[in-house]
Amino acid sequence: MNKGLFLISCFLCTLLQSTGSKAEPRLRYQLELSEDPAKAHLSIQTKQLGAFQLSAARSMKSDAAPPTELLCLWQGKASKATLDTDLICDEVRWPVHFIELKQQDYDVSQQQNLYSEQGWWLLTEWDDLLRIKGAGVAEICLKQQDQLSDCKSIAAENQPPLFYLVGKTLSSVKIANQRFDIYSNIDVGALLSPTQLKLQQAQFDYLMQLAAAKSSQAISLLWLGVSPAQRNLGGAAGLNSYLANFHYDASGISAKSQQRLWWISGHELFHMLYTKPLPLWQSESLAHYFGYKSLLKAGVQPEQTPLYYAERAASGPNATAGLYLAQQKVTEQQDYSYYALFYDKGAAFWYELDQLLQQQGKSLDQYLPLLHQQQPESDQLPAGFIDSVSHLVGKRKFEQLQQRYLTAAPSS
Repeated sequence: MNKGLFLISCFLCTLLQSTGSKAEPRLRYQLELSEDPAKAHLSIQTKQLGAFQLSAARSMKSDAAPPTELLCLWQGKASKATLDTDLICDEVRWPVHFIELKQQDYDVSQQQNLYSEQGWWLLTEWDDLLRIKGAGVAEICLKQQDQLSDCKSIAAENQPPLFYLVGKTLSSVKIANQRFDIYSNIDVGALLSPTQLKLQQAQFDYLMQLAAAKSSQAISLLWLGVSPAQRNLGGAAGLNSYLANFHYDASGISAKSQQRLWWISGHELFHMLYTKPLPLWQSESLAHYFGYKSLLKAGVQPEQTPLYYAERAASGPNATAGLYLAQQKVTEQQDYSYYALFYDKGAAFWYELDQLLQQQGKSLDQYLPLLHQQQPESDQLPAGFIDSVSHLVGKRKFEQLQQRYLTAAPSS
């Protein structure tokens, strides 16, 4: 799976006005499509706000620029608006653009706006979703012929990003008492057969129980098929939504490709549901391991365990570095060449630890709460977690795992 930034949460906080007595008005963003499917407009009704300021959208780029043609509409007149200045407008409005997929392959971990000839649109908040300073409760709706539909909550700035999917769905299904709206660029009816839905039911039910969480809204899924020539299969999780690539060709979708899609889907669903704060290496490696384990819980034995991928990557760049060092390189130095270790080495660490725990009649699932005892500034496993699992599996065995996966230093 390709790297990306995966911050996960499933609940929308209710923000109260400073008086504490009245809920602030819900801001409503409107997406208006045009005859050109690659172009659209976003707008916010702001008449009720009085004076306000717009701030920049969240961005994955260091050199992001504000949108062009940002307009303030007031008393029937339009004027140019700027960020971080006082405005009085009935409405603010700006253009957004979509990449047209057609037949081209696309890695969804890039998290850009997409349009498919199948008749759906993906709007991500990066660089496009301007914010109104001081406002926290908002939703976005599709506006067509003065009618609003498909309204979804907008993430707060400390929550996972908005992935807003609208248009033609492939299917809406109920899995583990949760509605999923599925979008795709190809006909993936085989993935929705009774047998496959039963697999997803078991997989998703396990992950929801593990996280002890459920989304309050329908979850939007984008399964984007790419040719086997695209080596990386990406994924990304947002608020009540996730995106995942899978391989397909003229012969359809192979069993191996289906299995890989369920693994990635499990990874992203773990991210979306498991809201507890964790260091980045733990968040990514646990999601990847529990994506694998969710398949086992569904009665599917993947062709390879996480150990296989760790061994295959052993000759790759930075392979001798431990996960603690990889965390520092990525978060402090922005050296993303170490990011893949979170998947390969990280998932293998949890796999081996879980195997040892299961030999003693326990499971890693039971020890997850102990991971939240660490100090906020620490990226290492908490002492309480280490003491508990070491006591069960043996101090020496755990120290060997720790040396192999966590504290190993690059060879000189």
